[in-house]
Amino acid sequence: MNNVYNGLPDALGLSSMETILAVVPMFHVNAWGIPYASAMCGTKMVMPGARMDGESLFELMESEEVTLSAGVPTIWMMLLTYMKENNKKLGPRIKECSKSDKIS
Repeated sequence: MNNVYNGLPDALGLSSMETILAVVPMFHVNAWGIPYASAMCGTKMVMPGARMDGESLFELMESEEVTLSAGVPTIWMMLLTYMKENNKKLGPRIKECSKSDKIS
């Protein structure tokens, strides 16, 4: 059911027009369904590998034309810090960067 839900417009809205970057670890509940839902919906899936620093993620998001991403707040803070320090902006194609932890 999670895979079907991720394809719905009110969830992740996966489709063949999207490219998703899954930065959450595959043992995390928010990553369990992303590979299956991506395959089911024809979504291009990008994996970051071992380099998850702000610069590497920024370059990956730009080069792979990522439109959706899933990660934890720590990841997004590293990305935002890199962008701020280097006066960088992500392209307009980014629709959503979701988080998997509650920020208090």
